[in-house]
This record gives sequence, structure tokens and C-alpha cells, in this order.
Amino acid sequence: MKNIFYIHSHITYFVAKGVIKYLGFNPDSLIYIISRSYQNDALSKSKCIDFTLIHNELDSFGVLNFNKKLPLIKDVDNVLKNVLKDEEFRVFLPHVFHPIMQIIGTNTNCKELHIIEEGVNAYSNYFMHFKEKSIVKGVVKRILNLLPFVGKGRIFFIKNFDLRKFKKSINPIFYTVTSKGFEGLPYEIVRVEMISEKVAQYTLKSNHVLVLEGAVEQGNLNLKPFLEGIKVILNDIKSDRIAVKFHPAQNSKNKDKILRIIVDQNKEVEVIPDNIAFEQIILNNPNLTVYGFATSLLFYAKEFGCKVKYYEHQLLKDNLFKEFRSKNDFNLSALLNES
Repeated sequence: MKNIFYIHSHITYFVAKGVIKYLGFNPDSLIYIISRSYQNDALSKSKCIDFTLIHNELDSFGVLNFNKKLPLIKDVDNVLKNVLKDEEFRVFLPHVFHPIMQIIGTNTNCKELHIIEEGVNAYSNYFMHFKEKSIVKGVVKRILNLLPFVGKGRIFFIKNFDLRKFKKSINPIFYTVTSKGFEGLPYEIVRVEMISEKVAQYTLKSNHVLVLEGAVEQGNLNLKPFLEGIKVILNDIKSDRIAVKFHPAQNSKNKDKILRIIVDQNKEVEVIPDNIAFEQIILNNPNLTVYGFATSLLFYAKEFGCKVKYYEHQLLKDNLFKEFRSKNDFNLSALLNES
């Protein structure tokens, strides 16, 4: 049986490594599905399937265009058939909200489905149960899921960790790298070790690191309060040298504005390369002081020994971000204070 891991971020890669070690999988059994254009030199010699294009096509799957998107189910099945040669597999997914993950999980040869942590969602109270915030929304989803021509029994309108549509003989296991992941879900939860990556060592020149999110580019935050918040953080950093870890979604124009603000504060700045995982850095440098707003990387930094200072309250002055935060229900403050 093959073991397939769906990797679209550094954290999913590191959790996958922990699961592989924990379960003792043979390297020859491993296949990695890549999406969101994820790149990692450590996977260069591994068997990978790049589903970025199909993933992006299915991003907009809905009641108004499902007819145009349904042929992609066959496309995914054909790729899996060509790679696996009809061999059975178990799959480790970040969630089952996205159609492509549902298609993989309902493939005829998928005999087991498990979940690996991918960040914020593993700590959001809203995703630790199956109820919808709106009764009407819940009813509409149930009706759509009952209509066989909409998702063909392969695509559903469900929440991230609702696995009730995926009937397998083996019960699902949720894998996390912290003490708080998936807390409250009615599934078995296993904590695995986050393992340092030997091929991607990186030496920081500063012990002060600013970690940023892509909320502006993702439409969840206005730019002005974001930049103003960065100024507040910089005023609190007494060192004249800092390192910055940008989010992959951040565009070059906004990066330049942020770097200009840092230089204007008379600070020397070191930009951590995009291909270097921040998870890797905190594993090798537990003496860091990490600054940021609301990214889950702050929680990981605290869990692995770093000192953390968070400024989410600065972003909550923005109505757009306030609305976003109310939806994903990620309580960073509680996590940091409890860890």
C-alpha cells in the first residue's frame, strides 16, 4: 500500500515527516502531492504529483459552475491511476474542505484517510465541531450534498474536519505537532515529533525575528493598519538588527513598503529566504524572540522554546480583519498563555 501525503506548506511538510517517522513507513511507499506551487529542495528526489493547477481550478467550485468543474474529478483519478497503477493507498490530508482533497479521499483505491496539521485551522474552535454558524447555511449544505448531480458523490459542502462522508474500514487519526492541535474533535489525536531538516540549515544574524502573514493579499486586512502595526512592533524592538520572515502570499510591492519602514527606523534587516521554513529556524534556534500579529507560527515558536510577543490587537482595529477573525475563531492569545 502506498502512503500519500498532501503537502502545500512548510508545516504540512514537517508534520508529514513526523508521521513518517512515527509510523515507520518505507521510503519506497511514499508519494507527495504538491499544490499551491509549494517548493522544497528536500523533496527533489521524492516521488511527487503536482496538483497546483487542478487545485486552483477547483478553488471556485460552487452551485453556479459545478457542471464545468466536474470533469476535473476524472482528471485527478487518471493522474492517480497513472502514478499508482491501481495500487491501494492511504492518504494524509490537511483537511477535507477543498474539492481536490475530497476527490482524492473518495478515490476507489483510497482505503484510509487521515489528517495532518496545517496551522491555524487545527486550533480554531469553529472547526472543532460539525455545526454551522447559520442554521440556514447548514440546511442548504445538506440539501446540496443530497443532490447526486452536484458533486457526483465525490465533492461535498462540508467543514474542514468533518469526515463523515468518507467511509473507511480504518478509523481516521489526526496528527499534530503540539499539545493543543485538534482539541475537541471526536477522533483519535496523535502528537508526533517535528524533526529538523538537515538539508536546509540556515544561520540567523539576529535573535529578533518579525514573522508576517499574508492577510492583506488574501483580502482579510487593509494595508494601512498592517503597516501601522509593524511600526508599533518595531518601536518595541530595541535591537538595531532584525530578521523578517515574509508570508509566501505577500507581494513584492508590499514587501518593499515594509522593508522601507524598517530601514526608516534605522534598523539593519535580514530577509529570511522564502525557501527556508520558519519551522526549521525555530527548531534550530530556541533562543529567539519572535514578533508578529496573529500567525500560527507564533504559537509554534512558543511551543518550541522561543520568546514570543504578539500584536494581534493592532490588527483588530481594522474592521476587515475583525470580520475575518470572527469567522476562523483562532484564539492566539489563549494558546500562547496556556502553552
